[in-house]
Amino acid sequence: MSEGGITSQQLLDRIAGKTDAQYKGQIEIKLPDNTVEEIAQWHNPHSLVNRIYKQNQIQDFTSIMLIGGMGSGKTTLCTMLAHELHKKGNYVIKWFGKEDIREIDKIFEKLPPAPHVLIFDDVSKALEGMPADRKRQVIQALTEVRHDKGRQNARKIITIVNVHYMMSFEKFWRSQGGIKIFTDIQREELNNINQLTKGIYSRKLESFLKICDDQFTNGKFTVSLTERRDKEYITNKPFRFAMVLDRKGVRFFLFYMDGCVLCNRSNKPETRNKVDEDVLVDVVLEKKKRSGIAILRHLVLTKGYRQACSDNHYKSWCDIVALCENYDVDWEKLANAISKKCKVVYSPRKPYRPREKPNDPTSKPKEYVMFIDEVLAKSKAKLNVKEDIVEN
Repeated sequence: MSEGGITSQQLLDRIAGKTDAQYKGQIEIKLPDNTVEEIAQWHNPHSLVNRIYKQNQIQDFTSIMLIGGMGSGKTTLCTMLAHELHKKGNYVIKWFGKEDIREIDKIFEKLPPAPHVLIFDDVSKALEGMPADRKRQVIQALTEVRHDKGRQNARKIITIVNVHYMMSFEKFWRSQGGIKIFTDIQREELNNINQLTKGIYSRKLESFLKICDDQFTNGKFTVSLTERRDKEYITNKPFRFAMVLDRKGVRFFLFYMDGCVLCNRSNKPETRNKVDEDVLVDVVLEKKKRSGIAILRHLVLTKGYRQACSDNHYKSWCDIVALCENYDVDWEKLANAISKKCKVVYSPRKPYRPREKPNDPTSKPKEYVMFIDEVLAKSKAKLNVKEDIVEN
């Protein structure tokens, strides 16, 4: 029985002076537009991000399959996960397409030591028809990247593959022992999971099937907020509902749209923004000083252009590169030697500022993201001016 939308138990609790917030489970989450929404603590997406991050720090390689139909939010969820990992662990985010995954062994070889999140978008059936020898090379690459020569500071790699349904990708990849995330589920997929898990999560899977039908057919869905109360959400305003299947079992969570210029899908090669070179140099000089220009000089040298450097700089670069490439150099020991023998002169300590909350989705990943924003904004403004002059 209820009165004014309140259950009898809630009415008795209010008379006793209790509120819903006192029950286990209700938390507030801050969104990128600075609004605050109430969700159940067991639906907090940051818990999943923390779990992925901790597992990757220990095992160095993490495999994630993101599964759902077209328009179910796979790319949105990918971007949010990548952005959170970028903020939490300075991961470099790289997006790839269907053809790229066939060359994943070459992609692994070219990766620098920095931690990476590699996203392979919409790769259903991508490995079908590959010659057996080539497929073995891909499998071998996945096996070897887990060990990374056993170094203590091995590079951290997280791969995310987006597929339409679980069985649309190769078994050797599905059996990596990683995390499977579902943004949608159909009856056939539900049966596949039941078969995989021997039916122990059948009730939860049926619940997820119903919620998916509600959020994509009715445009709204209802999930728990506390142990005693449910809440209705409108699809995409701001949440969608998803499910995780991993070693801990089946769990649900809410996700929303979030990202930055370094994490969004727009950093794929075919969709990159044009940067004005003069603006880039000006902003690097202003923000990064001499260290930034030194890095720019190194980058243009690696691309084959020497006019940014003096003759002595260029000759030194050629000699050192040739030496390090043609002889056996332990890069970790070299990094330690440089750190010990070439001390960096630091600027005076800055005044203390309180640290941002680690899981605040509104915070910028780091200062360099604001630096990137400034380069892109000024480049866009300058390039538009040039185009107007040409049109006149």
